[in-house]
Amino acid sequence: LEEMSAAVIGEKMYTLGGWHPGVYVFNFATRTWSHPLHNRQYPGNHYAAVTVGARIFLIGGFTAHPQGIVQIYDTVQGSWTLGPILPWSAHGSVSAAYLRGEIHACGGLFDDDLGVVNPNNNPEDCFRLNPTTLVWTRFASMIRGVDHAAFGTDGDHFFVFGGRDAGRNRADPGIALCQKYTYDSDSWWVTEAPLFVVDCVCSQCPLCHLFCVP
Repeated sequence: LEEMSAAVIGEKMYTLGGWHPGVYVFNFATRTWSHPLHNRQYPGNHYAAVTVGARIFLIGGFTAHPQGIVQIYDTVQGSWTLGPILPWSAHGSVSAAYLRGEIHACGGLFDDDLGVVNPNNNPEDCFRLNPTTLVWTRFASMIRGVDHAAFGTDGDHFFVFGGRDAGRNRADPGIALCQKYTYDSDSWWVTEAPLFVVDCVCSQCPLCHLFCVP
């Protein structure tokens, strides 16, 4: 298994990907693994896994067919359903997080292993997905489109750390970049200060205090 995604709900961690169709579950309380055999319809990798209640949304991903889909796993029912196609020019490796009642997703890239030439790798596009209506709506674009980034949220902001911007699924050098989206102002802030700073003075380093605070 490789290129895995994971999501935590309660005392369990759900791991998915690696072109394996199933779900592997780790129970933190018993420290044991289980394999419920709830196979999804389109196995693949490069998903962004986002939890909404008891559901896990796999945003995008590189699959044999179709590309750029949303797959939704109900951990209570043990069943999979399909969501809408990504409405921007990316297949997988997007950044995504759940805040203010919606899934926010940005960037990513085409699966160039398919021989698809995409003139818009890496897109700066960003969209929100309503988990109830399953409708995408656009929000402010990233300052710099990236893929293979680390990402997260504090409930009010969407953080995207590093990533690549060569526009292809290869082990290209990463970028020392931090982007922060603020929901209330629908705006992005970015710093290209080093992401890893040793012995810095917090008053002089925006990354030493609270992630990305200008």
